[in-house]
Amino acid sequence: MKLGEIIKQRRLEKKMTQTELASKIGVSKEAISKLERNLRNGIYQKNIQKIADALGIPTKDVVDAYIETVKERLK
Repeated sequence: MKLGEIIKQRRLEKKMTQTELASKIGVSKEAISKLERNLRNGIYQKNIQKIADALGIPTKDVVDAYIETVKERLK
């Protein structure tokens, strides 16, 4: 599963808006929107942990999803 898919799925399961998630992580709503659409070229390491914590998922799942997203882009 790509990073954007996992972020959006978990965010919706937790009934959070993009704005609420952005606030918890310390980024803009636009950054969350781009992450969910897999339009971001990179992600800061500190934000990987913040995303995992905010969504209640293991950090490894976020990292694995990010790696999958990068692999897809390289095809």
